[in-house]
Amino acid sequence: MTDTDTLLKQAEGIAGLRRGLMIVNALSYTRRAFQTGYWTLLLAVTGLYATSFFVPIDIRAAAPFLLALGVAAPSLTYAFLYRS
Repeated sequence: MTDTDTLLKQAEGIAGLRRGLMIVNALSYTRRAFQTGYWTLLLAVTGLYATSFFVPIDIRAAAPFLLALGVAAPSLTYAFLYRS
């Protein structure tokens, strides 16, 4: 086996390791994004529930806000984590 063949095998091993680490990072980012979305939505619902004792809140007005918040929080978190 020549030096070139040895270097090629080492490079293939490193590339496979790099691909594996990138997959693990993506899974970690996804998990953190879902956690952030869950907690953000939970806090928003709790805030609306507490506010409903003092001010009448129509669910038709609050639902789009909650939906947008539930989509935006994980999306922005994933983008922030992937960028860093």
